[in-house]
Amino acid sequence: MRSPRGSLVIPSLDRHEILQETVERFLAFDFDAWELIVVDQTQQPFAYLQQLSQQQPEKVKYLRLEARGLPNARNVGITAARGDIVLFVDDDVIPEPGFLDAHLAAYSDATVGGVAGRIVESIPRPKTLAEGAPIGRVRLLDGRITRGFENLLAMDVDHAPGGNMSWRREILRTIGGFDRRFGGTAHLEESDVSLRVRAQGYRIRFVPQASLTHLSLQVGGCRELDLARWLYWYGHNYLLFARKNLPAAAFPIFLAERVAKLLYTGLRHARPAYFLRGMVGLFDGWRSSRRPEEGL
Repeated sequence: MRSPRGSLVIPSLDRHEILQETVERFLAFDFDAWELIVVDQTQQPFAYLQQLSQQQPEKVKYLRLEARGLPNARNVGITAARGDIVLFVDDDVIPEPGFLDAHLAAYSDATVGGVAGRIVESIPRPKTLAEGAPIGRVRLLDGRITRGFENLLAMDVDHAPGGNMSWRREILRTIGGFDRRFGGTAHLEESDVSLRVRAQGYRIRFVPQASLTHLSLQVGGCRELDLARWLYWYGHNYLLFARKNLPAAAFPIFLAERVAKLLYTGLRHARPAYFLRGMVGLFDGWRSSRRPEEGL
């Protein structure tokens, strides 16, 4: 059996209808160099993908998990992948023509360990960066993270967006994959992997030609509509990220900024519980950071 060059991994949870549309969009491309791996955490199996994987076993794998969690689903995809390049996308996206080729082409440079693709949000978000400004940055002084992945200017970046990113498979295996301690919304699990890949001496390249539209479904996936729960995981995962990746001298600055932001959120909404849930998340994130890393 000839191994594919790339493995497209789509983690999914409670979104079978849009998942089918996404799968069909990708399979409509020239897919000869690829295999598709869907890691489904939905309680009920998806007959469409069960049948598709039986009809095209060399091209489509359908894996079901009982345990939920995005980092774990990604790791299952990495383990199953046969391609040299592992590409992750969300289950609610519309890829542009040339998307797959653009990801693969970037790896002709041996110094590139990962690719960050362009994401156009169907529900526009407020722009926080000026046009042409550096994007995808992690400021080690305080852990501030910028995105801006709707940009059109190719450049090296510090981190890649979880909904459109690819990596050399062997590098992912070397660093142990994604850390399953990033729970709930899985906020910053992709940024953590990005910094660990860069620590291996590789570059991450933002490739705007690898463009997709994110439909931003408000149900399923890692979506958390309860703000109190969202703030808990914000605190937990950000603290874990900081402990793993920031210099020790930067930690007091990071912590002061996070506490201030949580306090502001509680005051703005007149909900002290929001502040308290975020603080509990920070504390639990500290506790999680003291446990061994949970990767592949």
